[in-house]
Amino acid sequence: MLRVFVETFGENENLVTEGINVQRVNFESICSNEQGIESFKKFIEQYEKKNDKIIVLTVDSKLSKAYKSFKSLSNNKTIAVINSSLPISGINFILNRIIKNKDKSFEEFEVYINNLSEMINTYYFMFAYML
Repeated sequence: MLRVFVETFGENENLVTEGINVQRVNFESICSNEQGIESFKKFIEQYEKKNDKIIVLTVDSKLSKAYKSFKSLSNNKTIAVINSSLPISGINFILNRIIKNKDKSFEEFEVYINNLSEMINTYYFMFAYML
């Protein structure tokens, strides 16, 4: 199964859609300051044991330290950690695209998400400038 952990600063939420398990996760609630990345490794291991593929989708790395913290877990086989380069409001669009393109490889997802993020950021700044 493909599992997508999406960074949020609100409540944790779990939803299964189109064969993908999507979990909105407040990474700070999983990674206590005492244990840091070790607590997230333990969290992820339970899904790795089930041979699930895992995408960790973080908000813009300038807004959150999660991307830098979790990038060491990425192995391009079962775990991909991707910086969306977007605030939380833009992640819903990216998540929707992941669901519609669930058969892509991790490498394809990363390129795809980076391209979408650039496009979204460009349009955002164009509209902001126009206002």
